[in-house]
Amino acid sequence: MKTILIMLSAALFLLCPTVLISQTVYTVDIPGIDHYIHYNSGTGGYGSGNNSLYVGKNGDVYRSYISWENILSYVPSGSELTNVEFYITWGGQGSSSAQIEFRDLTLGANNTQTYANIGSGTLWGTRSATTTTYSFTQLTEKVQSSVNGSGSIILIGIKNQNESSSDYYVSYIYNVSLRVSYLGSSVEVTQVDEQGSPFGQVGRWLNNDWNYINVPFSLNLQSGSDLGLKSDQNFKQGTYQKYWEWTQNSEVTIPNPHNFTVLTGSNLLRSTFKTAYEGVVIKNDLESTGIDGGSV
Repeated sequence: MKTILIMLSAALFLLCPTVLISQTVYTVDIPGIDHYIHYNSGTGGYGSGNNSLYVGKNGDVYRSYISWENILSYVPSGSELTNVEFYITWGGQGSSSAQIEFRDLTLGANNTQTYANIGSGTLWGTRSATTTTYSFTQLTEKVQSSVNGSGSIILIGIKNQNESSSDYYVSYIYNVSLRVSYLGSSVEVTQVDEQGSPFGQVGRWLNNDWNYINVPFSLNLQSGSDLGLKSDQNFKQGTYQKYWEWTQNSEVTIPNPHNFTVLTGSNLLRSTFKTAYEGVVIKNDLESTGIDGGSV
């Protein structure tokens, strides 16, 4: 029994690297917009502004939020995320002592409602203002949901845990980008003869022209991207073999050239040649008459 378990463990160890190698991690920074809302207890009034994060008491009490939009403009639809994070380097007199709350946010119809929602949204986590890199499971889930097609705006509310003293007030004057890492795909392209041996070149559509590459060749591409390929349309030299079909993994497609959609993970794109026969005649034979004719 011990021998069997050791063999199974070794097999799993060997298989896992193969899976990881087949996928490439891509990273993109998605620009955000920083918003702040301030409340004056003396007048009961609210004000707001963009392009800065202010959190805590500095005369008025400030709360902020960040919005990221058009996620699918940066990450291909359906991609599997591996990491989501952002960076803030807080400044101000409270940057060594403040505790910052990051919360789920639903925008209100006005500053009053949004200000209240920043403080009442589900708490994702509390971090010291000395922290610079932020990641939350809930944020990753929201971005993944957006990538899967359920929404385009990501919001996170930010408030100071202590809003009673300017000793904890912090600020950040730059917009915050969301750094998203996701799995891309490996693509193997080949062209084989009837015996399964690679030969010749395959054209890749790039910069509005066909670029011919010796097979087999490998590419690292984003999942969901397009890849135009053209197999050789002549006889294989010295034979009567011509193009037969393309396959993407096990899926067969006939048109050549063909525009493929890159799948997440591994993509094996194979053009296969087969022998073409001369002198083939198609007849319309009328049963039991010996007469042929008409149309097919």
